[in-house]
Amino acid sequence: MNGGRQAPTSTSKSMAMKILTISRHFPNAILHEVWARDPQVWHSLLAEQGLSRRILNEPRSRIPMDKYIALYRRGSAYLRDEAFGFLVHPLKPGTFAIACEYAANASDIGGALERLCHFYGIVTEDLALTLHRDGDSNASVAVRLKDARLDRFHFITELFLCIAYRLMCWMADQAIPLDRVMLSHTPPRHAAEYIFFFPCPSRFGIDGPSRLEFDARFLRLPVLKSGNDLRAFAERMPEDLLSSTIANDSFSNQVYLTLQTGSDDRTLGFAEVARELALSEQTLRRRLRAEASSFQTIKDDLRRDKAIFLLSTGAHTIADIAERLAFSSPAAFSRAFKKWTGLPPREYQGQASDQALLRGGVAPPS
Repeated sequence: MNGGRQAPTSTSKSMAMKILTISRHFPNAILHEVWARDPQVWHSLLAEQGLSRRILNEPRSRIPMDKYIALYRRGSAYLRDEAFGFLVHPLKPGTFAIACEYAANASDIGGALERLCHFYGIVTEDLALTLHRDGDSNASVAVRLKDARLDRFHFITELFLCIAYRLMCWMADQAIPLDRVMLSHTPPRHAAEYIFFFPCPSRFGIDGPSRLEFDARFLRLPVLKSGNDLRAFAERMPEDLLSSTIANDSFSNQVYLTLQTGSDDRTLGFAEVARELALSEQTLRRRLRAEASSFQTIKDDLRRDKAIFLLSTGAHTIADIAERLAFSSPAAFSRAFKKWTGLPPREYQGQASDQALLRGGVAPPS
């Protein structure tokens, strides 16, 4: 089912996760209720990760994935809510772990998804997950909220679609192709990022609930994970969920993984990447185009992610990073970084704390 592609090694996935970044949209979403309850706690959580209000308010800004994972866990623990305040009632800590254990008792993926939907239907009236089967050919998982107005970032809708998809891939121990993801909201600024969460075409502004659509035959795949496996998966939330965004399930992911194995100052060329993936250049170009992506876009994204990762460690000067990423000068790197994130690298690197701003009064995160 890999279509000739080479599966990524665990080492290449691990390295990719270290440098991967995520749109500032996501930390803003999970910390929005924290701000509403106590801005001091909000600033403290950011300061723990060396981040600030300015980074989260700049529309083009991004943060390293490991910092987002830490904020996800700390925010959920502080709120005691796995739904981050986006449902009418909170989802108590541990809810997802029990849901995973319950799903693992099914014999096949279809049964596991039915159990997942059934479980959440029992524990909350605020969220409805539904598995639809259209004969033997088409299937979908839909998310409907009791009060969709509370999900102002569309975060919970997308999170549970991602959970359903990544969980069934993990339980089946293979990448299950999606036909499309159908979303009821309008395209957000970070829509280009969806290919890493849902490796398929995305359609926005649809009528009816948001949903994933895929071939129903995959529902017959056996569940290959035990209850203990699923419990460990849930306890690592969202690390495994997000590490799967760099997986063997889209050509964009495969190109990103292949490129990041090269050295900082020598990025592999298109012909070399196609050869690594056992594809002709024409085929790879066509398949990236079908994912609304391109080789140059992925190469630029990787360079940006490496720059943010190196800055966030605090162990490299701007001149050093410019040289490692093969920029002609520190000034050229600074111009590119500001274009990528909206902030000069010196400002990004110096955002460890906003306590002075907090004492003077600040606007809430956008």
